[in-house]
Amino acid sequence: MYSNTQKVWRLILLALVGFGFIHLMINRTSTALIMLAMIGIIFYLYKRPPQWLIRLSYPQKGGAGMRSRHPSPRDRKNKKTSKKKKHPFRVIDGNKKDTLRIKKSQ
Repeated sequence: MYSNTQKVWRLILLALVGFGFIHLMINRTSTALIMLAMIGIIFYLYKRPPQWLIRLSYPQKGGAGMRSRHPSPRDRKNKKTSKKKKHPFRVIDGNKKDTLRIKKSQ
C-alpha cells in the first residue's frame, strides 16, 4: 500500500510528534492535559453524538411526523414513476452474426 520511503517518513514524523508531546508533558503538564482532554471530548462527541447535536445538524422541515399540504418535488417524482406500465422484460435482438452462436453451441 505504501512505499518504503513513505513508511520511513511516517515513522520519523510520528517519532517527532511523540518526542514533542513528551517534552510538552515534562515542561507544561497542565497545558498538555487540557489539550488531551479537549481532543478526548471532541473524539467522544464525534463517535457518539448526543441527540440534541444531531437535531441541530439536520433540522427537520415542519416537525416530526407532519405532512405538508403540498407534496415536495421528490414525492411528485415518485408518483410519476409508480404509474409506469408493468411489462415483462423484453430482449431486443441485435445485429450480431449467427456464426458466433453456432460456434458456441458446438
